[in-house]
Amino acid sequence: MDQVGEAELLTAAAAGDVLVCGDDSARRCVDAALLRRCCRELRDQVDPRGVRLSGATITGRLDLAGLEVPFPLRFENCSFTEPVEVAGAQLVELALTGCDQVPGLLANGVRVRRDLDLSRSQVAGALSTSASTSKLSAIWLCESEIGGRLLCVDTVIKGGGDRSIQADRLHVTGNIRLLHGFTAHGEVRLIGARIGGSLDLTGASIESPGTGLALDLGEAVIEASVFLIDAPSGRRPLIRGRIDMGQARIGGQFLVRNATLEARAGAPVGSAYSRSRVGGTALSAPRLTVGAELTFDGTSQVTGGIDLSLSQLGSVSVGPGCSLQAPGRTALDLTNTELLSTFTVGEQVPVQGTVRLSGARIHGNLRLREAILSHPEGNSLLAAQGVSIDGEVELQNLRATGGDLGFRAAAIGSFFDAAGAKLHNPGGNTLNLVQANVKGSVRLVDGFESTGEVVLTGPPSRAGSSARTGPSTTRARAGPARSPMPSRPSPQPSAAAWTWAGSRSRPGWTSPTPGPRSWPTTPGAGRRGTSSWASPTTGSSSRRVRPGGRGTTRPAPPG
Repeated sequence: MDQVGEAELLTAAAAGDVLVCGDDSARRCVDAALLRRCCRELRDQVDPRGVRLSGATITGRLDLAGLEVPFPLRFENCSFTEPVEVAGAQLVELALTGCDQVPGLLANGVRVRRDLDLSRSQVAGALSTSASTSKLSAIWLCESEIGGRLLCVDTVIKGGGDRSIQADRLHVTGNIRLLHGFTAHGEVRLIGARIGGSLDLTGASIESPGTGLALDLGEAVIEASVFLIDAPSGRRPLIRGRIDMGQARIGGQFLVRNATLEARAGAPVGSAYSRSRVGGTALSAPRLTVGAELTFDGTSQVTGGIDLSLSQLGSVSVGPGCSLQAPGRTALDLTNTELLSTFTVGEQVPVQGTVRLSGARIHGNLRLREAILSHPEGNSLLAAQGVSIDGEVELQNLRATGGDLGFRAAAIGSFFDAAGAKLHNPGGNTLNLVQANVKGSVRLVDGFESTGEVVLTGPPSRAGSSARTGPSTTRARAGPARSPMPSRPSPQPSAAAWTWAGSRSRPGWTSPTPGPRSWPTTPGAGRRGTSSWASPTTGSSSRRVRPGGRGTTRPAPPG
């Protein structure tokens, strides 16, 4: 194989020209030691445009560790027989583009003034460094600084060990772009990374068969946005393994569109406060901070749990066409999370698993219109104990099967609307508003159906209110009422008042406009079969409403 000599290389470098050494069918060799000599002893003879090679085979180990190279290094359509080492070096720019064979990149502590470009290259290796005592990786970038961008467009990385990229505490001033045909076989680890721009994973595919952890962004700071979306070619992003974003901070939005996220069960993850830590989690992000929206859009499919507990988010939205699948587990955990705006699960979105909102603070609305909830963890489809919602709860036409919607001790700043909802949990509760404070109306009308018990109770009486011995509980079982409600108002102070608004075809519960009035009925009032009612804030008895039967009074359960 023809060898490129020193004179030929220096002539091209001094003129700033690209030295074409061959094509895919035939390539000339360039000794790695000669390239090192150009970067060290002969660097004064190199044009500011740098050393540029095309179609060359670099023989030997290209070792530039610790060197200060004042010009760019660009290798186009080249191949390397041994790993490239630039650890601790100071470079203007490094580009390995279209290279079909790169046996690894050792770049811990490198300082690159402009871009580090690995686009269209194939990197394969299992290298060890002092940055890890037990793990191997194809690319090492720990504690490195890149003044421009990290580009991996259409790059294929095969980590023969556990990881494809290990870049702990990497600092990139611009964007990190792992997109289009980017494929990584092994974990991409960016713990504690500082990214001045966006993290773009458009069309990316990351699989981690070894550890189960595909993308690790723990404690990373991303000043702009994170994009996990489909490529213009239609290629869907695929993350097979867990995404870990615990304590990460995103200044802009986090957009997931037409993506597939698949968890691997069995690996313990998450925080001590999260139920997702037993494994099978697709996105583990406790204490995540997102300045704008966190959105699942298009036809995104998430298989495994999503842990967003203890986080601070602008809003969370799961759009129509998406699906969350974690049957028998926690599908979405927002425990003790603060949302600056609305939490939305779109129309006809299937959620298999429990949605947890306990202790969360939602400054907008809780919107689950026409969502489909099923296969909970335990008996709770929606665990919202102690949730605080400044706006409305919108559950119109919701379908909930196999568990209850628990709003015990919730504080809801406006209406609670479950008109047309179909709740199915035979032998158990379907809706629980025990000690909830609803400042608006509670609407269980317009075809609302419950196979199971609806439990309603008001908050403790306030000072100055009418005296009572304790809260009363109203429980309703599904079934049409046989006669209309008598309209005999009785002024009673109440934080929220519920009435049974049944008819022959549309049973349901509703409340009047907020105010100190309620409409109670007594057994025997009206025609035979009239449904019974008890005010949630007055009296100490409760009434069980039976389809078509007369109300009966029984003592309220303790607590």
